[in-house]
Amino acid sequence: MTKGTIKFIHCADLHLDSPFKGLSNMSPKKYNDVQASTFTALSRLVRLAINEQVDFVLIVGDIFDKELLSLKAQIKFKEAMEQLHRQHIPVFASFGNHDYVGQRSLAVTLPENVKLFESEEVSHYPFIKDGKRLAHIYGFSYKEREVRTNKSSEYVRMEGAPFHIATLHGSFSTNKEHDVYAPFQISDLDSKPFDYWALGHIHKRDVLKTDPFIVYPGNIQGRSKKETGEKGCYVVEMDESTTELSFFPLQDIRFETLELDIRHCMNIGDVAAVLHQNIQHYKGGKYILTIQFLGLSSNLRNWHVTGQVADIMELENERDDFSMEEWIHIEGYKLSYYQDPSDQSEEQLGFRKEVFRSLQEEVQIQEIIQPLVQHKQVRKYLDAFTEAEQEELKEATKELIMEQLTKEG
Repeated sequence: MTKGTIKFIHCADLHLDSPFKGLSNMSPKKYNDVQASTFTALSRLVRLAINEQVDFVLIVGDIFDKELLSLKAQIKFKEAMEQLHRQHIPVFASFGNHDYVGQRSLAVTLPENVKLFESEEVSHYPFIKDGKRLAHIYGFSYKEREVRTNKSSEYVRMEGAPFHIATLHGSFSTNKEHDVYAPFQISDLDSKPFDYWALGHIHKRDVLKTDPFIVYPGNIQGRSKKETGEKGCYVVEMDESTTELSFFPLQDIRFETLELDIRHCMNIGDVAAVLHQNIQHYKGGKYILTIQFLGLSSNLRNWHVTGQVADIMELENERDDFSMEEWIHIEGYKLSYYQDPSDQSEEQLGFRKEVFRSLQEEVQIQEIIQPLVQHKQVRKYLDAFTEAEQEELKEATKELIMEQLTKEG
């Protein structure tokens, strides 16, 4: 008996109605687009599912951005699911660390095509097509914000279907870039008799293994300068011998870092011209840019300290060279310096090289700020730092050190 074929969408981390903290000084038009971007990506996801005539959709955790769940996000999600329901497309979805189940329930009633994994115990749903049970879909939802146990042992294949697809919102037990929830090793998943592992939680797409496929699709809309590039989902087609993945971008707004070598610029006017010329390459979409300037320390530091670099950023943001459906916004900039070794003593060079090397090492910011957030008086007024805020602290610290090291004298 042959397995037949199935075709489905694997997505995760929708983060509907994300607040996009940290963005500033945007025009009302741009800001409205940013606030609507997760919903725009959701609409594109629905359109893709219908156009590709998929059998079903997997949403692996963090549908919503916070455990309180905004009513707007719930209504938008319900309307999207109703569109899929009218096209007879089932959806298998779970809650993650951002929208964990807790003691609350949704304020809306989702259509019957949506099958939610609402328990923290792994369970499964059948996928039935034309009266035949073609697949079992396995998964669980977070009951609380943190799931620290390895859930892989709870995944048990239930016979009765040709395909077995496991969904898991979690991360490597050794991951240092994200909070480690539902930790696993690839060997934990590889040892299980499943045809496909649909992962969520990590916002960067990655195919960890191909036999069986163990896959992160990333999120569908970047939310900060840390989440650059295309964001979207995979369309997966499987038969008894092959699995094919096709990535489809869904983001409405794309975060990118633009690197500009300005060591040959003699004045800030030259820098402004180079900047304006290079951002023209981003026509054709909506972009939020971080500019990485690389220049001679004496010039670049002076332009930064006197505010001239900030001035040319502001000038570009005030331009109206783009249409309503395409725009760019420069959110900030970073500085990297060329040093002239002839101007420095061997002792200075040795010290700076050692500092530069140290800056490349991994910093456990949580350990550093722990005494602050646990202080009896401070903790009354200070919320826990998010992953993004911790990264911002590290970057700001590195930039301050670099600036001090490159001062003249």
